[in-house]
Amino acid sequence: MRVQVSGVLAALQVMTMPTPVIGHDGKFPGKGTQRDWKKASALQAKAQRAEETGDKSTAIDLYHQAIAAYPFAATFYLNLGLLYENYKRDPRLASIAFKKGMELDPEDPELQLAWASLLCDQGKIQESITVWRRAQTKLQAQLQAPKLRSITAEARVIKVK
Repeated sequence: MRVQVSGVLAALQVMTMPTPVIGHDGKFPGKGTQRDWKKASALQAKAQRAEETGDKSTAIDLYHQAIAAYPFAATFYLNLGLLYENYKRDPRLASIAFKKGMELDPEDPELQLAWASLLCDQGKIQESITVWRRAQTKLQAQLQAPKLRSITAEARVIKVK
C-alpha cells in the first residue's frame, strides 16, 4: 500500500498545474446575461495578463471583480484558488474558491486536480487520492473522445473509397 500511495502522490505532483493561468473558450455559457459575461471575460483576460507579468495581487483583485460580474464561471474560481494556493499560500481561501468552482462544475477535472493537490498538502491523503482518481478518469475520457472521433472519421473516409 505504501508504494501505491507514493506513486499516486508523485502523479499528483506531476499533474497539478504549476501556474494559475487557465482560460476559457469564450463562449457564453448560458447563465446570467451576455453583457455580464463579456464584462467578466474582459476582466478575466486582464487578470491572466497581470498574472503572466507577475502582478499576482492585481490578478487576484481582477478575478474577484470578474466573479462579482459573473459568478457562474467555474474557471474564474479555479484561477483564483490557484493564486491563493500558490501565491498567497492561503489554503483556506484556496479551498473556498475550489469548492465554489466545483459547485458550479463538479465534473471539471482541472478543479478536481487542484482540489486533490490542496488536500494532499493538508495531509488528507486518502481523500486526495479519491479526488485525483476521479479527475484522472475524466481526463482519460476527454483524451479518448478526440481519438474516437478521429477513428470514426477515418473509417468513414475508408468506407467512401
